Amino acid sequence: MTDFFLEGGCLCGSIRYEFIGPILRSYACHCNFCKKATGAAFRSAIGVNRSSFKISGDTLSTYKHIIPEHGRALWPSFCGKCGTGIGSTLERFPELQVINIGTLDQPEKIEVSMHYYSNEALPWICYNLTDTVFHEHRLNADDTLATPRKI
Repeated sequence: MTDFFLEGGCLCGSIRYEFIGPILRSYACHCNFCKKATGAAFRSAIGVNRSSFKISGDTLSTYKHIIPEHGRALWPSFCGKCGTGIGSTLERFPELQVINIGTLDQPEKIEVSMHYYSNEALPWICYNLTDTVFHEHRLNADDTLATPRKI
């Protein structure tokens, strides 16, 4: 895996972050939670090692959310001043830091070709023929790999 050095932050500049290391995954999530939490048609995000994610400036605000479908928790994080959603941490993957791509200083450096929860995607969402698209998560409830849908 290629190591990246990327920086980002919130809209008002009170929160800054950086990380050095590999991007473990990049994806768009179309689940109802991600749509509501971001106020957008889907969340575009990357996953990095939590240990490589460094915050400066103000402390991130967070809250605990339980996903009703499976009962696992996640902790969205955001700027307490301007409300920008920075990312989240997940009970299922405690070593992972999710970062919303739109908060990166150079989001154009990230390619997204994996989609989760296409079964909840808005009907006008289009995928590239080379994208990997899952009806739900890329992992099944038992942590085995899910089968992507055919595009």
